[in-house]
Amino acid sequence: MTACAEELSITPEELVAHHARALEQDGALLGFYTLEPCDAPGAIELGHLFVEPAWIGRGCGGALLRHAARHARALGHRTLVIQGDPHAAGFYEALGGRRVGARASESIPGRTLPVFHLALSDP
Repeated sequence: MTACAEELSITPEELVAHHARALEQDGALLGFYTLEPCDAPGAIELGHLFVEPAWIGRGCGGALLRHAARHARALGHRTLVIQGDPHAAGFYEALGGRRVGARASESIPGRTLPVFHLALSDP
C-alpha cells in the first residue's frame, strides 16, 4: 500500500474540484468518491471510491457507486469510466460495469488495472 500512497492520496482542493461526495453515519466517515475529467467524449471518470474497511461488504460501496452514477448523469455525462482494483472487478461488474480494457498501474510496475464503463441511463 505504501507504493500506492501518492496515487491514492487526495488534497482538499481536489475534493472540491473533483465533485467529492462522502457517506457518513453519526458523523463518522464510511466512504467517499470523486469524479474526474477524462478524455472520452460524454464521459467522466470515477477518480476514487473508498470505503472504510469495517464497512466493506455492508452496502456502502454500492450506495456510493450508484450515487456517483446519478451525480455524473446530472452533470450531463453518459458514461462513467472506472479504473478499478483487480480484486474489485466482480463488484463493478455486478453493478453494471462492462470491462473495456486495462491500464498500467502508475505505482506498481508490471501491474495492470481493469477499466470498466458504466452506462448512465436517463433519470
